[in-house]
Amino acid sequence: MWLFLAILFIAIPQPTSGQCCPRFMRHGFGNSPCGGCCNNGCQSQIQRPRPAGPVNPAGPVGPEGPAGPVFINDLVQPNGNNPIPQLPPQPGQGVVAPQGLPYLPNQVAVAPYLSESQVPPSPFAADEAVPKSLGVAAISSKCQALNCDFENNNICDFSSTTWKSATGRFQNPLTGVPKAATNDGYIATYVQPKEKNVLTSKDITLTSKATFSFQHFKATVGLEIKFCCDSEANCPWKSATSVSVSEKGNWTLATATCPEGTRRVIFVCENLGRNQGACAIDDLRCV
Repeated sequence: MWLFLAILFIAIPQPTSGQCCPRFMRHGFGNSPCGGCCNNGCQSQIQRPRPAGPVNPAGPVGPEGPAGPVFINDLVQPNGNNPIPQLPPQPGQGVVAPQGLPYLPNQVAVAPYLSESQVPPSPFAADEAVPKSLGVAAISSKCQALNCDFENNNICDFSSTTWKSATGRFQNPLTGVPKAATNDGYIATYVQPKEKNVLTSKDITLTSKATFSFQHFKATVGLEIKFCCDSEANCPWKSATSVSVSEKGNWTLATATCPEGTRRVIFVCENLGRNQGACAIDDLRCV
């Protein structure tokens, strides 16, 4: 027995400085020269042939080209004692490099992923339904219910005893409305001096602030149109009582924003002048 071991030891070539240990002796045998060589760090990386097969195209190619890639399970720690552990591959990513490992040719370098135990817990209980977002979709579903082009004698979700659906000319040429802003239909009212007429929407109850755009028309000086949220005490927009050159005989675009919690949108046409005249609204949109 001892004679066999002595012959085996003599038959194996002894490593010299800078030479790597045989693969099956890379961990060393006690104080043998090979074990000392590996333990002294002469072999920090081992490259061995891999089975034939395609190289992962996602991995960058090093100076050696795509042949003979270095894989994680071919690496040995500098002390030569233990192979560096190989993490399981993720779908479509190949081998995953442990954190801190230097880049090697043809190795797919990805950030370490979280294990199931590392995933932060959900803020909701297991049997609790995750609430739907009250973002843009929720806002739109509320305020867009008021979108109206006032065509075909339809005043949509508004109600009034003094505002009327109209097509073509409304009232007389001097103090009325000549035509709609777009297409044929619009909604209008005719107001005597010192009077005001109100147009109110149905209940919408906004879950967040919402902005509306609309076309408006004033026939004479002294008319004031107001856009209000819930009541006349909260009107984020109102027209001037004067009529500019650009406004005379023309429709004008305006926008106004109602805060969260608003239940109704209100249009008010008030006559603060001495002459009767018409106010009109068209193309109401939530934007």
